[in-house]
Amino acid sequence: MLIGWTIVDLLRKAHDAARLMDDGQNDFAISKQLKLWGDAQALVCRAARALGSAGAAALLAESVRTDARTKSGLSSDSARTFEALVVTIGDRIR
Repeated sequence: MLIGWTIVDLLRKAHDAARLMDDGQNDFAISKQLKLWGDAQALVCRAARALGSAGAAALLAESVRTDARTKSGLSSDSARTFEALVVTIGDRIR
């Protein structure tokens, strides 16, 4: 499913942004390096700030595992599995 790849990609960007923030980079430099444009700039940087690098890494790992489960048949309902992941992401970003 394309949704799995999209979630993994967004969390990868949030993790990369959080690590760059740890290195002292500002939002503009992060956005340029990660090629974030438009609304994605503020949203990814906000998520990175809320999660921190460790939190973003944990969610990234969880999203990769979730995507793998849906592709390997270990999840009987892919839509519900991704829905649960999105709820988890939302809870941790708040």
